[in-house]
Formats: sequence, C-alpha cells, structure tokens
Amino acid sequence: MSLPLLNLLRSRWNLESGVLEAAADLEAAWDLGHTALRPPEAQAKALKSCLAVAKDAASKEPQPLVFHHGLLQSWRHAQAEREVAGEMAALALAPSEPVGESLEAAFLELYPEPSEDQARAVRIGLDKKLALVTGGPGTGKTHTVARILALKLLARPGLRYALCAPTGKAAQRLAESVGRAADHLSGAAAAAAPLLREAGAHAGTLHRLLEWRPDEDRCGRNAARPLALDLVIVDEASMLDLMLWRALLRALPAGAGLLVLGDPFQLASIEPGRVLGSLLEAGAAKQALAACACELKKNRRFSRERGIGALAASLRARAAKAGSADAVLAACPLATAQSAEVARYGPEALDQALDSVWPKVLALALATEAGAALQALSELRVLCALNEGPWGVAGLNERVQGRLAGEGHLRTAYPVLVSVNDPHSGLFNGDLGVLLPGAGGGRAVFQGPSGLVSLPAAQLPRHQSAWAMSVHRSQGSEYATVLLVLPPEAGLTDRIRGLLSPELLYTAVTRATRSVLLCADEAALRAACEPKEARLTGLSLWLA
Repeated sequence: MSLPLLNLLRSRWNLESGVLEAAADLEAAWDLGHTALRPPEAQAKALKSCLAVAKDAASKEPQPLVFHHGLLQSWRHAQAEREVAGEMAALALAPSEPVGESLEAAFLELYPEPSEDQARAVRIGLDKKLALVTGGPGTGKTHTVARILALKLLARPGLRYALCAPTGKAAQRLAESVGRAADHLSGAAAAAAPLLREAGAHAGTLHRLLEWRPDEDRCGRNAARPLALDLVIVDEASMLDLMLWRALLRALPAGAGLLVLGDPFQLASIEPGRVLGSLLEAGAAKQALAACACELKKNRRFSRERGIGALAASLRARAAKAGSADAVLAACPLATAQSAEVARYGPEALDQALDSVWPKVLALALATEAGAALQALSELRVLCALNEGPWGVAGLNERVQGRLAGEGHLRTAYPVLVSVNDPHSGLFNGDLGVLLPGAGGGRAVFQGPSGLVSLPAAQLPRHQSAWAMSVHRSQGSEYATVLLVLPPEAGLTDRIRGLLSPELLYTAVTRATRSVLLCADEAALRAACEPKEARLTGLSLWLA
C-alpha cells in the first residue's frame, strides 16, 4: 500500500492508529509476496469496528480493506482470489469430454501401462477441461503435454490452441520441447508429428497472448473480448502472480481447456500470490481439483543418487522440512582438480570459479555471428541471489567486464537482459539476448519462439548488461553450466538471510543441464537451507 493511499485512508476515513498500523504491515507483507496478513489482537479489534474495512469479501460494496476469517487483505487481492478460486473450481467441475475409440486406441499405443505417471497425466489432459501437470526438471512435463496436444489434434484437427509462458525464454523452451516430442510419437499418434513441429508458431509470452497494455495496466483480452481459442497451455506456472492468473482466467472463453505445467518447489512469483501452490494443496482435500492434478516424479534426466539430481532432491526435501542442511552440503562437495557435475568453491576462490568457466565467457564475448553468440549464451549463466553489491548481479557484471578489459577485449559482444515489455520490438521483460558490436552501435539478437529476432542496438528497449543475472530472472531458462554466487558469512545480514531459501537454491541448481558450480561457504549454504514461511494468502479459503 503506497504512502498516498495511506494518506487517502487517513483523510477520507479518519482511521484510528490500529487500522493504519495494520495497513502499513499489510504493505510490508506484499513486498514478501503475501496477499494477506494475520494481524495481532489489538489491530484485529480496531479492524472489526472500522467502516473502511469490509467484513465479508463477497460483499458487493467495495471497501479499501477486507478483514475476514482473521485475515486482512486489500479489496483488490481479496476479490481476485475469490474470482480465481471460482474459475478454477468451475474448470475442475466441467463435464469430462468423451474420448472416441480411435483416440483411446492411439492413447493405449503410446501408453500400454496406463498407470505410469505420464500416462495418468495424459489421461487427465484428454478427459478434463483443467489439467495441472507438475514435477521437477527432467520429469517430462513438456514431453507429456506435447502428447496431450498431439492426441487432441488428432481428435480435432481444427483445434485452436496457444502455448505460452511468463517469459520469452520459457516460451521458446516450451515450443522447442513440444517440437522435439514429435520425433517420439508412435502408432496412430505419429500422424500429428508435423503439427507438433509447427507448434512454435503458437508460442509466446502470456503477456503477449493477453495483449497486455502496460500504460493502461490492463489486458486487451478479457471477459468482454476473450481469446479465440479452444485450449491454452501455460508453462512455468509457479512464476504467475495472482493478478496474472486472474487476467488469464478472465480471457479464457467458455468451453476452453486450460493445461498448466509447473514446479511448485521453484521460487514463487515476484509479485504477491501463491496460486499454483494453493491449488495443489487444496487438491489434497478437494476431490474435484485432485482429479485434475498429476505430479511426475520419475526423473529422466538426472539420477537422484548423484550430481544435480541428488542436490535438487535434497533441496526439495529441505524446502518441505523433510531433509537436512547436511544432506545439501554433502551433495555439493568442494571442488577438486577433477571435473564434477556439482562442485563448490569458497567465496575466496571466486576468481578460481570464474577461471573454470572463462572459456565459455570468451566464446560469447568474441562471437561475431548471431548463431554462435546465442549458442554461447546457452552454455553458461552466472546467477546471484542479490542484485547489488560485490556478490550481486551488479558486482559480478563489473567483475566479468573488468576482466575482459584487462585482457584487452575492449569491444566485445555481451549478453543483454530486456527490462520492459515492448510490443513494438516484440521483446518483453526478461528476454535475454546478445548485443553484437558493429556499425551504428551494432545489433541485438534474440532467439524467439518462432525464430531469430534481430534489431539495431538503437531500437533495443530498456535493458541491462547480463553477464550475471538474478536467480529470479533465470526462471524458465536452461543452461549447460550454472555458476551460482552467494555472499560470504561476513555479508549475511538479516535481510540477506531472508532472501536465501531452499527454493532459491533449487531454482538456480535446476537451471543447469550438465554442471553446477557454487561459489559459497558453508555458512551461506546453511542459511539458504533454512525453510521459509509459506506465503499467506486467502485463496485457500475460497478454494475450500
């Protein structure tokens, strides 16, 4: 809640101090991702007698604040959660679509063992209007959704669908994965292979799909102008905040299906809300939602016994408070002369850690062609828990750039991260590309879902250098090697400890497909292994 709004509450409603204190506390809770606050008894008493506070979020009379079931919320968040819960429940309860004999036969050809987890997920996707497919990297979420789409296209050749994700990079990965899955279709389903290979043309960011208008803070697609689609497929759903979920559901036309993919152990959205986690938790007690959800548990990329798979598994367990920090430390041993899938350096050995990945940095810096530059970009990502300071994004960017200059590389290619949504260029907040030097300032190149995007540097929307980026910004992406840098013990203030979590480590580690390097001491890792309180929202109340 901004200061002007607090002033408005004071002037218009003549609020007593207890209510204003609660409103200020609620604002602080938003910064941590909560949409609700459970105020202390003294504040609760003041809220109950205040005319500016609605006692029922279902009331049609809007008030600035809502206090219900012991939770304080803004009217906007309370109404959004009520709306999301209603729409998701309606999708979960929508009548199942009959599966014809030919489609049933094609399904059994792909899955002779229907009890296997991917088979169960495909069955839900075929039978239900709502499907929630969850699991960690390597469990085959996009492979599964590709098969759902293939079978649906066979049954309904004119199916109108869209593939989308919160970021351009995630949308690109989704499109590529769906396209690759075409090579693994067999039997009758193989007839849909050409259609899957064309799926990239239907992929993009969720903001683009909803025709987001940042200047107006609204979407062009909504209940009055819904999407002309029969099926919407959304990947990386853990990144969607509450208001984006509401915008999506408002734009979903009657009768359309929603296929959601996500990993609930990853970092939640930057903006307030915890929709995917609340939906999955509600499914444990609500049969209709439970029937729409399937978790893929078998990892087909990493072994749970070693390397990235073992580290990811220990972090998932720690996030669920079922594992120990010692297990995490054991899964990321100190680096030796031998190469390893996972290795750790102390903060004092940051230069040594950079030495181990420097050939990958040079491959990008010295690239002169778009293809080679983008390939080099996919090989390495330096990730940070912080944005500022020597151990944050700013400090690591300066360190890499300074080392390049010290070696005589003064005019190099470098990675850039777009920081605004810009429909004119087709680039959106979070898109990562490379700026190649050349006449007129050079050109910026990006790998879009439908192909290469190239534009003069002068037309590049607001952006920043991105030799390093935050873990939050990396969500939805994959890189061959990830170097994660955490601040040393001496820099672990209370604020920084609050930012570190098993989910942050898990998200960083699972961006890597081949190797993970951590630059962190034991104190930082133990701090990051402390589970954090789940975001408090009112969504579970409405889902129940």
